Amino acid sequence: MDWKSISFEDKNIFEEMIKLKPYPLSDYNFTHLNIWKTAYKLSYTILNGNLVVRGKDPFSNEEYVYMPMGIGNLHASIEALKNEFKGIHKPLIIKALTPKMMAEIKSANPRQFNFTINRNEFEYIYKIKQIASYDDKKLRRKRELCKHFETHYPAEFIQYETVHYPLVLDLIEKWHHDREEDDLIVQSEKEGILNILDHLEHLKCEGFMLMVSGEVIGVIIAEPLTEDIVLVHYEKGIRSYKGVYDILKRNVSRYYQNEFKYISLEEDMGIEGLRIAKELYRPNHLIIKGTITFID
Repeated sequence: MDWKSISFEDKNIFEEMIKLKPYPLSDYNFTHLNIWKTAYKLSYTILNGNLVVRGKDPFSNEEYVYMPMGIGNLHASIEALKNEFKGIHKPLIIKALTPKMMAEIKSANPRQFNFTINRNEFEYIYKIKQIASYDDKKLRRKRELCKHFETHYPAEFIQYETVHYPLVLDLIEKWHHDREEDDLIVQSEKEGILNILDHLEHLKCEGFMLMVSGEVIGVIIAEPLTEDIVLVHYEKGIRSYKGVYDILKRNVSRYYQNEFKYISLEEDMGIEGLRIAKELYRPNHLIIKGTITFID
């Protein structure tokens, strides 16, 4: 099979395939794939009328594919992929599947496989109007943090433009410098998001910044994922500005609340602190994701 690296020149073909059969998961979003293409060695091919993304886990070295995108022959695509993986003496692994997607694969390929639920990959979905107001009684602490922020910092929430790139770069460099670890994932995220900023005008993303006295202290980048979900790709802030993350989420939710019902904050990757933080915003629901491993 001819596997190609993902580039911004591939935007149209990805978006055409995704539009044919959209999934409510960040894994099937062109911008998301571009952010993580280096860390996970992502590539793609067209197979029996479907677009298939292939990756390699940087920690386990496990090779896998995502659900074939499009409305082509799913059975033929999976059989071809099984043969491809058999050629490298590995079982076919398909990741980032909801139970509904798993059932679709089972219907197309009723062969034996294992389906494993991956809690670390569940996606957090929130009611956008709830985040826009923090009006739930369980979100009282979030309201207090926003009030504290607005009382102490004369911040502006403005839309990102190319002219702001040096200021946002400065924030990202500061955030990166403050990280205790400098691993592949952190470095790849940094490179990926700077790459997105370089091509923002060609994507469906919008960037927003919090500015205090001419300094960018927070940035958030979001994009429509489905007809009722907006996806937050990236969110970084200077923590010494107490409440900065709460304000970022609230303000971007206010921006989109009349167009979308939900806002997605993606997954927690099994990071305990990140899981606690996401749960504190009281998700409406989690999208279950799992992995299929075919058994020959």
